[in-house]
Amino acid sequence: MPRARTPAIPSELTSLRQWVAWKYLVRDGKPTKVPLGRGGYAVSAKDEQEWMSHAEALAVPNKVGVGFVFSPAGPYCGVDLDSCRDPATGDFTTEALDLLEKLGSYSEVSPSGTGVKIILKARMAEGSRHKVPAPWKATTAEKNAFIECYDKGRFFTITGDVLPGYG
Repeated sequence: MPRARTPAIPSELTSLRQWVAWKYLVRDGKPTKVPLGRGGYAVSAKDEQEWMSHAEALAVPNKVGVGFVFSPAGPYCGVDLDSCRDPATGDFTTEALDLLEKLGSYSEVSPSGTGVKIILKARMAEGSRHKVPAPWKATTAEKNAFIECYDKGRFFTITGDVLPGYG
């Protein structure tokens, strides 16, 4: 059953200076999401001097969207579930729905419409893996079905396309 969506990012996140803008650049023949600084130029998500407020990120020229950066000093962790959602119906794989329910935190549809991004208060154990094959990988034609987790040095594209009950 498809879920209706509401555009709303929690003020707990938008009040932080952990934002960048982003756009696609082609690297090695494939489009890659690249963080942008205030002037619309490419920056490193690890450079805290380039992070800005949510409002500043929205004002960056030539962007596709905005992104939330995970800080080594912050309490947030991001979980990215790739290729778990049918963009036409909004239906999720059973395993992805189970993860959404277990994590029970802010969750939104990814820019492609085929995945979901989850932001929660958690830290990863030192040395833990950041990317693992998703349990639904075997049942989908998508070869890039992964679960990725980050709590520093990366950014998540943020759409504001929030899943009801997960805002």
